[in-house]
Amino acid sequence: RQLADWSAGEREALISYAGHQPLLLSDSIEENIRLGREGAVDAVLADVCFGPDLADMPLGVKTLLGNRGVRLSGGQQARLALARALFHPGRLLILDDPFASVDKATEREIMANLRRGYADRIILLISHRLALFDQTDSVLFLGREKTVQSSHRELLKTCPEYAGLVRLQRDGAAGPKEGWS
Repeated sequence: RQLADWSAGEREALISYAGHQPLLLSDSIEENIRLGREGAVDAVLADVCFGPDLADMPLGVKTLLGNRGVRLSGGQQARLALARALFHPGRLLILDDPFASVDKATEREIMANLRRGYADRIILLISHRLALFDQTDSVLFLGREKTVQSSHRELLKTCPEYAGLVRLQRDGAAGPKEGWS
């Protein structure tokens, strides 16, 4: 059976998605995660390191976000979008640059939580920030002239373009140069 033959509901049950431009509703934190589905959101909020943020909000998960989450920082918005994706248990979790607005320490903690708590899911991390790729099982690098799939460690040894990007980011450069994948 091909994916195209599946109903919309079947496809939605298969895939959870968190993108780099979170779409938040003018509703509570809890409803932005649940989207009408029943259940407690505490575990996913812990997985995305949102506990300290909630502690500063008198209404906790009942806090209203405002239109598109305007009352939150970019990092808070990104982590809530990720919490939503984690709450809806698709077997394939697609993370499209979800850590762009998150500090590096929190990013690493969230990644450790994902590896520990969501090992039953396939996680596809799409990112131009390469700092977390040493924690992945496999990397698909889309270079200028070729596409290479291997481990982070192996790519550092065998793919000069990938190794160069990792070095640039590690040494404090702003990130990939214009036109680089």
